[in-house]
Amino acid sequence: MPLPKGYLPRNGDEVLIRARAKRDTSEDADGEGYFEIVGREHNKFFMQPSEIHSLYLRNWDIGTMVTCGGEFEGPAEVIAVDGAEVWCRTENGIRWTIEANELEPHIAPEDDLAVETMTETEA
Repeated sequence: MPLPKGYLPRNGDEVLIRARAKRDTSEDADGEGYFEIVGREHNKFFMQPSEIHSLYLRNWDIGTMVTCGGEFEGPAEVIAVDGAEVWCRTENGIRWTIEANELEPHIAPEDDLAVETMTETEA
């Protein structure tokens, strides 16, 4: 929530700041995220991923495969990004414009390798 009119943070108040990730954060338990405060070029800091309160805006790279809960079925490729808007193209060529935070990374299903076994009666 924005600060109420005339209110300045006081001792003990907790405030949220916007920071941009400067690199991909490691999945290791000891991996730290490297961030820069938005609008403050030289204000950089490190923090544990578990300390991140929320995600303000997701960033998607062109060529990334994504999926969306209700807009389109199956995977889609990111073809353009502009701030909070992402343009995607599905495998059948349909194009969508969608908010960046509504997308999820597409995880390809693992191929199940079925192994056929014969019973004694079939042998």
